[in-house]
Amino acid sequence: HKVLKHDLKLFPYKIQVTQELHEEDFSLRVSMCETLLEKTEEDENFLEKIIFSDESTFRLDGIVNRHNCRIWGEEKPGETFQRSHSSPKVNVWMGISSQRIHGPFFFDGNITGENYLDMLQRSFLPQLSRFEKRQAFFQQDGAPPHYAKSVRKFLDDNFNDRWIGRCGPLVWAARSPDLSPLDFFVWGFLKTKVFSLHPRTLQELKDCISDASEEITPDMCRSAIVSFKKRLQKCIDAGGTNVEQ
Repeated sequence: HKVLKHDLKLFPYKIQVTQELHEEDFSLRVSMCETLLEKTEEDENFLEKIIFSDESTFRLDGIVNRHNCRIWGEEKPGETFQRSHSSPKVNVWMGISSQRIHGPFFFDGNITGENYLDMLQRSFLPQLSRFEKRQAFFQQDGAPPHYAKSVRKFLDDNFNDRWIGRCGPLVWAARSPDLSPLDFFVWGFLKTKVFSLHPRTLQELKDCISDASEEITPDMCRSAIVSFKKRLQKCIDAGGTNVEQ
């Protein structure tokens, strides 16, 4: 450490994973961020009404702890890490608003339009309060299961013009996980907690995820929404590139 830092004048960098962006994505991301910020000018409580949602895969073999992994060099590296896809896994859906966490809900197999819609109908919607059903905005990304015609009809019927997504009343730009509170806060928090416990079975993994999600407090949720607003402005200032960079 002494040789690397003092003699060779190198610095430790964390491995950073970002979404590849296409040429057309930059302007679309800027446009989306500007639209959402304009909404906050029309209604100062707009961001507090959004329920952000996403899915993530949890595997029994765990993840790379990027906080404990450093690559020494004269410049920030572009290193990536490849993980095995043969480890038993569970797909997890969660939502977050400024008040609370929604879920987690589990998918043992691949997520399809059919089982995603079933989750929204049977699990997510019944948990919403009257206020949320009347005023909340539902956000999802443009993954194929989310874009199923039956899913979009469900959102039109239950949220009317209050949903954000691919071809929604409010558009969520493609390849923009860096802007979602699930991506920049929830998943990292949960995986750090869960994999420190070394679950040995899928049921233990699910139990650990459920327990860890209960540790996310309303104050943490509110802080995540504040960070989301800051990221919108950062994305605009950066011309639509990844906020993480």
